[in-house]
Amino acid sequence: MWKWLALLTTLLLAISLFTGCSASRAPAKTPDGKIIIKIGAFMVPHSEILEGLKPLAEQDGLSLEIVEFTDPMEANQALANRELDVSYVQSAVELKRVAAEHKLSFVSLGAVHMEPLLLVSTRAMAVNEIGPGARIAIPNDADRAGRALRLLSEQGLLALKAEKGTVPTMADITENHLNLQLVPKNETDITDAVLDHDAVIMSGVQLIFAKEALKIGIKNLAPEQVDGSEFAAVVVVRKGEENRPEIQTLMKVLQSDQTRLFIKGKYKGMVGPAF
Repeated sequence: MWKWLALLTTLLLAISLFTGCSASRAPAKTPDGKIIIKIGAFMVPHSEILEGLKPLAEQDGLSLEIVEFTDPMEANQALANRELDVSYVQSAVELKRVAAEHKLSFVSLGAVHMEPLLLVSTRAMAVNEIGPGARIAIPNDADRAGRALRLLSEQGLLALKAEKGTVPTMADITENHLNLQLVPKNETDITDAVLDHDAVIMSGVQLIFAKEALKIGIKNLAPEQVDGSEFAAVVVVRKGEENRPEIQTLMKVLQSDQTRLFIKGKYKGMVGPAF
């Protein structure tokens, strides 16, 4: 009996040791010894940023293998299935929501960039010229509408009760002292809204399109806060892998001064560093 117990104990120990070695196996490397990191990203600007930083990552011994996604949930599933080492497709707010809905054990390592929304107008030259009863067009999808409300709050035009890390809704407005009229608009109509609204909240890309299509002057009154925003794009890994040396090296690259300069130089304010 004791012999069988001893044998069983030995087998269990061997299995445990094998499993431990398997879990901590060495990462894949290129022929010249660089550690391969497979990272899921959106096409623009996420993958563009990663492509631009490849030489910098190589200097630190990393080889970035970029897999492009158009659906963040597909990237999340690939990360959960260990088909990726890292994902770079969503904001901290989005990550919090999908992790809870789909029971994903993920960790955010920090933000890299953000595509700020802008408060623009053809009628006002400054935020303080937006008067009582002004009609302001905002995006109608939940995340961007929430960001628009945050932007108006940052500029002192509204007060919100929503906590950081949540997406505000109209129900979160606690003060609207100017009695602003907020008009939701879909993606295709938001640019034309500058013609018959006192102000509009749109992305930088939409602003460029509106100026080119409408051939009128449009004043950029205020950008959305970028640094520290919960709506900035974050880098995500499986929980328990955030301290892998190569992942820490990747974050050092992605949140470096060189990355900050690259984003500012390439996107001229349409995309901003968020670290």
